[in-house]
Amino acid sequence: MKKFIALLFLGAFLSNSIIAQDPGKDLKNAEKSLKQFITDETKLDQLNEGMRLLESAFTSSEISGQAKSWLTKGKIFNEVANAEFKRKTIDPAYQLASEDAAIKAFKAFAKANEITTK
Repeated sequence: MKKFIALLFLGAFLSNSIIAQDPGKDLKNAEKSLKQFITDETKLDQLNEGMRLLESAFTSSEISGQAKSWLTKGKIFNEVANAEFKRKTIDPAYQLASEDAAIKAFKAFAKANEITTK
């Protein structure tokens, strides 16, 4: 019984440390995912990972108040829109996974311009 309780506490501790991500690290990892996709456009999973990390990073008010983070978001959604445009051009029957990626990219760039003081 003592081993079970100890394992239960250990599991709770590990799950909290895994779930609690640093938004700054998530943003940096999203930037890395974008760079990996740009160097090799066949790595669509890197782009999807970047979008997932962005969602996690933007839960922080500190990250959502920085122009750099909005620029990163705009770049990632711009690449999503570009990749889907290329895919739709090659295969007209392809259903877009994110129809509003270009709009999200524009809004992110506009927000970055709004926040920027220079």
